[in-house]
Amino acid sequence: MFKLLGVDLYPPLIPYALIGFAFLLPLLRVLGVKRSVSRDLALIATLAALYGSLEVYRSASSGVLVYTIGGFPIPVGIAYVVDGFSALFGLLIATLFAVLTPVSPVFVEDNEYFYSALLGLEAGLLGVVYTGDVFNMFVMLEVFTISAFVLISASKTRGAYRATITYAIVGMVAGTLFFFAAVLIYYVAGSLNIGHVAAMVSGIAPPAGRTSLVQLAILMPLFIITWSMLAESAISPLHFWLPEAYTHAPPVVSSLLSGLAEGVAFYVIARVYYTIYSGIPPYIQLMLSILGGLTVGVAGAGLLASKDLLKVAGYTVILDSGFMALALSMGARGLPVLIAYAIAHAFVKPIIFLVGGYATRLRVGVLRKSWPLAASFMIGVLNIVGVPPTALFMAKLQLYQVALESLGSNSVPALITLVSLPVGSVMALIGFMKVLPPLVATETREAAEKPPRYLMALVLYLALASLLLGILYNQVQAVVSSSVESMLNRLSYIGSALGKTTEVVYSYG
Repeated sequence: MFKLLGVDLYPPLIPYALIGFAFLLPLLRVLGVKRSVSRDLALIATLAALYGSLEVYRSASSGVLVYTIGGFPIPVGIAYVVDGFSALFGLLIATLFAVLTPVSPVFVEDNEYFYSALLGLEAGLLGVVYTGDVFNMFVMLEVFTISAFVLISASKTRGAYRATITYAIVGMVAGTLFFFAAVLIYYVAGSLNIGHVAAMVSGIAPPAGRTSLVQLAILMPLFIITWSMLAESAISPLHFWLPEAYTHAPPVVSSLLSGLAEGVAFYVIARVYYTIYSGIPPYIQLMLSILGGLTVGVAGAGLLASKDLLKVAGYTVILDSGFMALALSMGARGLPVLIAYAIAHAFVKPIIFLVGGYATRLRVGVLRKSWPLAASFMIGVLNIVGVPPTALFMAKLQLYQVALESLGSNSVPALITLVSLPVGSVMALIGFMKVLPPLVATETREAAEKPPRYLMALVLYLALASLLLGILYNQVQAVVSSSVESMLNRLSYIGSALGKTTEVVYSYG
């Protein structure tokens, strides 16, 4: 089917097809179809999304893909605009869903409603990175958030329901802020298309909103979007929802959320600033650095205080969110670090949550029983602590280098980064050392069950991939740098969007 369609149609087709499958699965159950069919269809849908995302990545490497829904021109219609930056994130999202979906039955009652929410989660994340429209980005964020509500509560425990309510409140507040920002952007610019608004800010296209000072007026809605995404990425002081949510959610859900949600939130911040405004203003960089350093400190305190393995894993997610905020505070120099960190983060966090969740269920002796789980878990821990040649170590090393190079021009963020990196690594080491003994304790009857083969193969694959990413870091950086250059090439993105615009009929001065 894909071969009959143009690649420029894939970005909207993939998330909408996933949403279609999400609605189809409960309907099939009503019609009496076996539950195993829902599992098979969900897996087929994720594999098809992976294939489509790979084709999008290949095509976006040679130019920006633009597709307007229904053929309506910008700013009347909604457009999907994909460059190398968004295509790389889309490929990462699709890959992680394709490899993690089959392990769901190990941790949760994988009925049609679970898979429906899982496909909704993937559709929301892919829609966010593929869309070129601010309001459509809000819609896809809501699809993601609602799906996350269902998935976090899938373990059906009191703690899971409580964590879901907390996350729902934070998600609704963040979504409301994002919607308010979209309204302001439309008021200011008269358009919600990112490329079209960027053209107005740059003076390429005439203002179509309620002010001619678009470049100045656009800063307030961008600032509101920033805080909305900081809440989604659990940056302190908005981090309080994450430890409980990721501890009580099924481990496969925690793996997907921890591996992707924070990275996508930072993608949104980078996209709106670097495409619309051509860069992050210095005062926003300063704010990101202060909040990033604070987040590292809060995560470190949580790691020292936590005695539960999954709670420790949750605080390491907050820790890495702080590091990604610090990378973003370094300006354009930090963008390659942000992407490299997001990629490594996506491979490492599922290892910790999958092994940790399986170990928590069997209590003790899991690592003594299964060498694939033991080796994978230790590689995951070494990544988070920052031991060479792991991928997260290389990303941290590159962040060190960027911070040292920025001491003269961006001193405060650079100093905060240089202090936060070793502090966070030491705290992570102490946190894991406290919870490791039960995993390697003398084997008991409860731990006699052999772990599922796919679980062992999956975590071992992810662990080896994290090592390979670290060893081949120069080659990884070549791919990352290409995607960064694609995003920083605003004129190409703007030109592609303007090629789909109609003449502005009403212009308000």
